[in-house]
Amino acid sequence: MSSLSWALPVIIMMLFSIISIFITLFARIHALRKGNISVDDFKTMDFCKKDNPWLEVSSRHLNNLFQTPVLFYFSFLIIMLDQALSSVAYLLVLGWIFVAFKIINSIIHLTFNNLALRLMSFLIANAALFTLIVMLLIEIVKH
Repeated sequence: MSSLSWALPVIIMMLFSIISIFITLFARIHALRKGNISVDDFKTMDFCKKDNPWLEVSSRHLNNLFQTPVLFYFSFLIIMLDQALSSVAYLLVLGWIFVAFKIINSIIHLTFNNLALRLMSFLIANAALFTLIVMLLIEIVKH
């Protein structure tokens, strides 16, 4: 498989993270303009205020995008650096499942926030990531 095949899910995930940064930035600016937060709140980045739950949701969402996706990025970097690993198609499929369900989870979280659906998408994304990492380890040991 081409390196583009492996780079595409990584690029999609990075672009989604950048979009989420702007969503959070605009939520913070909006809350600051409305007076729901003050400039002093940026010292501690504590936005847990009952009068502005959207700010809390968008901030937590952004934090989530810098947790498990880091494991995804490193897994794909390892794969992309080894020609034998980059020929294992099911690893790419697992990566796409992770990306798809991470984005689905984010959309649910940032919109209607149905807890059951959000949990389901979270579990599927993380099961795919866990499987990806375990299978990557198995592939490395086999070679």
